[in-house]
This record gives sequence, structure tokens and C-alpha cells, in this order.
Amino acid sequence: MDTALVAKSIDCSIASADPKTELNLIGKDNITITGTGFPWDLKSIVYNNTVEIEFTNVMKTKCIPKWSTSTKLVCITEKFDTTADVGGTNIGVNVKINGQTVTNTIKFAMKASY
Repeated sequence: MDTALVAKSIDCSIASADPKTELNLIGKDNITITGTGFPWDLKSIVYNNTVEIEFTNVMKTKCIPKWSTSTKLVCITEKFDTTADVGGTNIGVNVKINGQTVTNTIKFAMKASY
């Protein structure tokens, strides 16, 4: 009997995110990303999933993953650049799950002030 484990690639997709507008420059916004193929339990030591989320602004602000299901991923934003990002629009997000970059076209907009 062959007991070797075989790695399997699972396609992930991102359909939407909420909220996408009026993000707080000082961070702490909960963002819910909706899609398919997400790790169903981020906190499980058994599955050892790695999820990295960062915005495409100059600082590459991170959004720290907190929990997930196979169709939802929730993260909390860190502080944005309070000078460069004020009122910013068209800020993208990069999502990497277990080393695989998940392509998406979601754009975010910041509050005009804080």
C-alpha cells in the first residue's frame, strides 16, 4: 500500500469584499472577503494554512486574517499611511493562500480624513 502524501492544488477565487469604501486610515476595519476555495478553518493546527493579505498602497498595508470558512475570509486592517493614503481610491489587494496568489480585481477606497 502506497502511503505517500500527494500535494493537491485547490483553486481559490475572490468574488467580493465588504466594506470596500470608507476604510479607516488608522486601521482596525474588519473586511470580509467572499469567494471559493478558502481554508475552512484558519485556526486549525491540523491544516497549517498560511494566508497573507496586503493592500497595493505604497506601504503594502497588511490585513491580518482572523477566521475563515470555505467561502469567507475575515481580516482586520493595520494602519495605513495617514498622509499618502488619505482619500485614496483604486487601492487593490493581494491575497496569497498557502503560497498561491489569488487573482482578483477588487479595489478599495479610504476615508478622506481620520
